[in-house]
Amino acid sequence: HYLASAPWSLAARLEVSPNQKWVMISVLDARNKADGGNTMWMYAPQEGDKFCRSDGSEVPWESGDFVRVTYKSCYRQDSELIYQYMAR
Repeated sequence: HYLASAPWSLAARLEVSPNQKWVMISVLDARNKADGGNTMWMYAPQEGDKFCRSDGSEVPWESGDFVRVTYKSCYRQDSELIYQYMAR
């Protein structure tokens, strides 16, 4: 009911990198362009990848997991990382 009565529409743009390791998801509405707040990245871990917590302990992962990240400047991976988690 809420979405049916919303005065604007919502869409998600998905793009997969040529090497199929990265997926970009932009959640856009009629009022906004892609930016760090509405664009996220998902990385498909590869054999040999290692992820560590801030304390140095390793994060276990399995085939099919994704690492979800959001950067302050959505198209610059060297910008501040503002959100991250492992999705199973």
